[in-house]
Amino acid sequence: MSYDFDLFELEPDADLHETMDAHEQAFVAREEAKTPHFFTNKAKERNQAIIAALKLKDPNLDGRLIATANMEAIEIDAGEKGDGIQISLYSDEGSLTVPYWHKAERAHAVFLEIWDYLRIVQQITAFVIYDSQLDQVIDLETDFENVLSAYLGTMAKIAGAF
Repeated sequence: MSYDFDLFELEPDADLHETMDAHEQAFVAREEAKTPHFFTNKAKERNQAIIAALKLKDPNLDGRLIATANMEAIEIDAGEKGDGIQISLYSDEGSLTVPYWHKAERAHAVFLEIWDYLRIVQQITAFVIYDSQLDQVIDLETDFENVLSAYLGTMAKIAGAF
């Protein structure tokens, strides 16, 4: 179980949920038709720039190409040295996930790290950051406390379940 952020382009006047539905339908259609969805040259350059910038911020991060017969992705994380944060990059979108492991002050520090990563991705791309837990596009300047509160709220529910 993880806290998830979706990263994708959103046209200025586009409806968020219609855009997300269209992305989901396109993904399902590609999977059903077994249509290849590989990196374009532009996506390769963008993803390499993201990896390089993230590694400048945190040298422990490592990017790995994951390839199947129909798809390519890059997964970036710090392995056992990290906090469980994983960034995935695809041809036209990405995601960032963090497991529900962290409590209180540690969660605060981990989300500051996540904010740094998201800021780097936004500086290189035209991606918006969608928080599915809050069902909204995140503004890195104003939404930190709301996101952290949502994470900690779920952590409290998890702890209460055991």
